Amino acid sequence: MLAQIAVFLALLAVGLSFLLMRVKSIPALWRWSVWGLAAIIAPITAVALYEGIVRDVATKRLDPEAVFARPLLHSIRHTQFNVGTLYVHGAALKDCRAYLWSYRRMDYVEISPGRTGNLLPREWKERCPNLYPAFMRERD
Repeated sequence: MLAQIAVFLALLAVGLSFLLMRVKSIPALWRWSVWGLAAIIAPITAVALYEGIVRDVATKRLDPEAVFARPLLHSIRHTQFNVGTLYVHGAALKDCRAYLWSYRRMDYVEISPGRTGNLLPREWKERCPNLYPAFMRERD
């Protein structure tokens, strides 16, 4: 239901910007600029709102001891430069098990203890040393 509302609002914003294109009293440059901005910003904003709601629901359902999350726009900005590498959009810790936020599944996915490496916050390393491989525990 929330996804349909987000898509509807995005399409409504783009549709209104198309109507603005027909207003001849506004200079063409401004009409095209407004349409372009609406076509880019409206869908991203709708998806960001939807993702925030879904992540909050998933976080409450998991009931973790600790959480960190990055906003969707931050992820969009930084992921494009890290193609091919794992970028942590968000993570949760429950019973010394780590969960990473997956945009593909729109849910938290458990990550095996040996694969966490430098992905998680340092405080979690102190709280749950079993999350990190032995060679990383000895180094710090």
